Amino acid sequence: MKVPEGMLKACEENGWHPANRETLRSTLEAALRWLAEHPMVPGPHDFDHLNLIPAGLQIAINASIDWQRRMFLEPKLPDQIEVMFKDRTLTREQADLVIELVNRCVS
Repeated sequence: MKVPEGMLKACEENGWHPANRETLRSTLEAALRWLAEHPMVPGPHDFDHLNLIPAGLQIAINASIDWQRRMFLEPKLPDQIEVMFKDRTLTREQADLVIELVNRCVS
């Protein structure tokens, strides 16, 4: 879980000063983890202004939920990378694939 530096700064600027910064970070991390695990699901009327067909509406709702979940979660690397590292010996082709997959996860 990645707590954005701006959130820590905003808490401090608004007068919330726990015993130390790590307490602040762990408190925000718990809140963000909860939000990622329990996303606020938009309702159909939240998208009225987009004039979507029913299938498009469901896609928009699902995308919104997924975006909210991933907003603060650290990127999860694909299983392909884990499999490659079990042997601990990578070919150049495998190393290039690892770099490509990591770049996709963090971009």
